[in-house]
Amino acid sequence: MRLPRLSLEISARREARGLSQSALAERLGVDAVTIHRYEKGQAKPRRPEVIGGLRDVLGFSQAELDALFLDWTILDGIGHSEYAMQGYAFLELAGMEEHDLVERLIEIDTALIPDIVELDEGTTDQWAPIFHDSPWTWQVLVHHGRIVGYWHYLILTKDSFAAVMRGSLRDSMLAVEHLDTPIAITGHGAYFAYIVMAGIEPAHRNPATLKMLFQSLIKSLCRVAEHGIFFAAVGTVAVTPEGSSIAQRLGMKPVCAIPFGRRVEPVHCMQITADALAGGSVSLCDEKIVEYYRNWLDRNR
Repeated sequence: MRLPRLSLEISARREARGLSQSALAERLGVDAVTIHRYEKGQAKPRRPEVIGGLRDVLGFSQAELDALFLDWTILDGIGHSEYAMQGYAFLELAGMEEHDLVERLIEIDTALIPDIVELDEGTTDQWAPIFHDSPWTWQVLVHHGRIVGYWHYLILTKDSFAAVMRGSLRDSMLAVEHLDTPIAITGHGAYFAYIVMAGIEPAHRNPATLKMLFQSLIKSLCRVAEHGIFFAAVGTVAVTPEGSSIAQRLGMKPVCAIPFGRRVEPVHCMQITADALAGGSVSLCDEKIVEYYRNWLDRNR
């Protein structure tokens, strides 16, 4: 079981500043046992004065804390086996940088979609900053330390999402400036999620791994709703079996057809709106997501 990224960061920053757990506890107004539990992923800092202390004493920015708290929330409840879904902390554990991660994911994409071209794939230099700036919108499926699958979505500005859905903004054109990153702890407003990719290498594709991939993605969408982050629409361009299955299970509908790679037949841009999510279209999520979206829509009508 991997530790939450916040636990690793608290430990690393404390040691870098030459503080013992007792010394940090005194600065934050807690006891040393609590600091130990923070660093072992057994307890999450919650009190406002403690969170403020993390900023003041350990140098966290609010944006860093937002992403780290949400990463911890998304990690909760994900199952474990010889396969595991892992997030950003996997890079540190594996000694990888974002460039290394993207190179591996492009290898998977190429294996799954042999007819893909650079216009629909992009490059390592293009994607690495995006992964860095969106550390909680992707997870990888790991088998004995090797990445064998993943899902990845982006929260885009309204105009960027619309351009993706009509086929004028392709994956190779996406950049950090197209992102619309919410404030994770005090999430607000409506966002637009584009599911970039979901896939598993054929040798590792089986009912158990498919279930892990689907459930971790759907749970991440449920978890962000718990933080007040809602999606006015979720879209994708379904080009893998896993992507098509997710689109179907989410209840997405085609909005347009676009050329893709070297394929003769076009592929469909698929989309579902918040109203449809509130109607219970999400078949892999518990009833809470439906309740969240219904309540959110009722408050904003």
